[in-house]
Amino acid sequence: MQRAASGWPAHAMHAVSGYYRGVEATLSPRVRRVGRAFANAHLLTKLILIYAVVMLVPTTVITFTAVGRVRSSVSREVEEAHRNVVRQVASNIDARIAVAADIADSIAFNHRLRSFLLLPFALNAYTLNVYMGQVAPLVDNALTFHSGSLHKVTVYIENPTIPEHWRMFLHASRLRGVPWYDLFVASGLPTTHVYPNTADHVPLNQSPDLRRVLTWVRRVETVDGRYLGLVTLDLLESDVFAPVMEAADGGRRFVVSTAAGHSVYAPAGDARERDATGLFSVSEPIAQLGLHVRGEFPADSLHRQATRATGTMLVAAFIGFLLSVGLAYLFLRIVFRKVNTMVAAMHTVASGDLSVRVPVTSDDELGEIARDFNGLIERINGLIDRVVVEERDKQQAQLAALQFQINPHFVYNTIDLFRMRMELDGSYETADAVTSFGKMVRYSFTGDSMYATVEAELEHVRNFVALQSIRGGARIRLKIDCPSQLLSRSIMKLVLQPIVENSVLHGLRDDGTELSIAVAVRDRRGLTVVEVSDDGAGMSAPSLRELRKRLSCREITFSARESAAGGIGLANIAGRLRLFYGEAASLRIVSKESHGTRLTVTVPQ
Repeated sequence: MQRAASGWPAHAMHAVSGYYRGVEATLSPRVRRVGRAFANAHLLTKLILIYAVVMLVPTTVITFTAVGRVRSSVSREVEEAHRNVVRQVASNIDARIAVAADIADSIAFNHRLRSFLLLPFALNAYTLNVYMGQVAPLVDNALTFHSGSLHKVTVYIENPTIPEHWRMFLHASRLRGVPWYDLFVASGLPTTHVYPNTADHVPLNQSPDLRRVLTWVRRVETVDGRYLGLVTLDLLESDVFAPVMEAADGGRRFVVSTAAGHSVYAPAGDARERDATGLFSVSEPIAQLGLHVRGEFPADSLHRQATRATGTMLVAAFIGFLLSVGLAYLFLRIVFRKVNTMVAAMHTVASGDLSVRVPVTSDDELGEIARDFNGLIERINGLIDRVVVEERDKQQAQLAALQFQINPHFVYNTIDLFRMRMELDGSYETADAVTSFGKMVRYSFTGDSMYATVEAELEHVRNFVALQSIRGGARIRLKIDCPSQLLSRSIMKLVLQPIVENSVLHGLRDDGTELSIAVAVRDRRGLTVVEVSDDGAGMSAPSLRELRKRLSCREITFSARESAAGGIGLANIAGRLRLFYGEAASLRIVSKESHGTRLTVTVPQ
C-alpha cells in the first residue's frame, strides 16, 4: 500500500485534506477575511482579543450566576420587609386585644365585684352606695380611660336579686338562647371571643346598633370556682382592625382572613376580592383571635427592585470587564516595549549589522531572552571569525601542498634505480626497505583527494614500519586489528602514519627493549575509532600536559616545516581533523612514563 511521508495511507491523507478543503469552502468569505485579519494582526492585538474572550466567558457565567443570586436575595429581602410590615400589623391588633383582655381581667378579678355579685342584694342605702359608688365605677372607668379602644363594657350577672344598671349590669338570663353564650358556659373556659358580632347583641330597644364588633368575654367566678356571671367588652371592628387600614397605602392592602384564607375584614372601599394576578401575599397570625392578617403587595415592586439590583450588577460587571481589559492592555504595552526593542534589533541583525545589542533591564524571561540574543550575536560573530580563520588555514594548506609538489615519475624511477642497484650488490634487506619507502612516496603523492580508505592508511603504516627496520632491526613489532567491513571506510589521508612514527621516535628505549605497536580499528555508533597504542617509554606528566595544550590550540601554521620530535606533527593532525571534520572528530592521548602511550582518533563516516 502506498503511504505518505507521515506514515498514513495515501488515500486517507487525500480524504483528510479533501475534508478540510470542504470545510474551508463552506466558510463564508467574511469569516475567511476575519480569520486572515486576525492572523495578520499584531501580537499585542491578538493577546488583547484572546484575553477579552477568555475573560468574557467566565465573567458572563459569574455575572449571570451572581445576578440570579442577587435577584433571589432581593426577593427574599423584599418579602421579609413586607412580612415585617404584616407582622407589625398583626402585632398591633394583638396589642389592642391584649388591652381588652387586661381590662376584662381587672374587672373579673375585682374582689368588691365578686363579693357584690355573690351576696343577695338588699335594697338599702348602704347597698345602693356600694353598687353605685364602688361596683359601677369599674365599668365606667374602663370606658372613660379607654374610650378610644372600647365601645361598650357589660357585666352579665347570675344573681337575680341585683337590679340591672342600664347597659352596664344586665342579668345573664338575657343571653339565654344566644349560641355563643351556651357554648361558653358549657365549655368552662375562662375567656373567649365572638367575632363577628353586633354592637347590640342583646336586644334592648326598638332600634338596635348593628355595627360589627369583636366581643371579648371573661368568666367571673369566686376563688372556689363558683360561677357568678361574665364580663363582655365590645370593640368596634373598625377600631380593632384600624392597623389594617393605617398600613394600607399605594398598591398594597391588608385583609383579615381565616386560617383557610377567607377574608373576614377588609378596609372600607376594598372589601371585594381583587384579581390576584400581579400580586404576592404574606400572611401572619393574630395569636389571640385565631385569624390571620394577609398582606397583598404588587409584584411589580418586587420586580422593579430585582431589576434595579440586576442592572447595577450588570453595569458593575461590564465596567469591571472593561477595566480589566484596559489594565491588561496597559501592562502588555509596557511588556511589548521591550519586545518591540528586540524585534527592531533582530531586523537590524537580519540586515547584516551584527554590532547591535539589546539592553538587559530585568531578570525576567524577557531579560533572559535579551541576554540569550546578545550571546547568540556574540557566538555568530565568533563563528564568523572562526570560519574566516578556517578558510585561511585551508588556503594555506592547499598552497603548502602546491609548494611541495614535485614530479612523482622522477622520484619513482630514481627509487627503482636504487633498489635494483642494491639487489645487484646483494643488499636485499636494504632493497626491501627502499621498496617500502617507494610505496610510501607513491601513496603520499598519488591522487588529489584529501581522503583515503582505512585499508590504504593501514598499508601505509605497514610500509613505514618495514622502512624503520633499518633503524631498529627486529625490535619493532606491529599488530593491526581491523574488521574487514571497516577496511573500505573513508578517513583523512596521512593520519595514522605520523602517529605510528611518533610512537617509534619516542617509544624505542636505549636499552634495546622491543617496541610493540598495536593499531585497532572499531565502529562506535557510526563513528570510526582508531586506537594506536605502544608499550614504549611513555611521557612524563608535564610533557603530557604541554602536548595536550598544543593539541587543543586552534591556530595551525601549515607553511612551516613540521618537526615530529617536537610534537608538531600531532598538533598538525589534530588541526586537520578539526578543519575537515569539525567538532565531530577528536584526537585524545593518554600516556604514563615507562608504561607506554595510547592515542585515539575518532572521525565520522
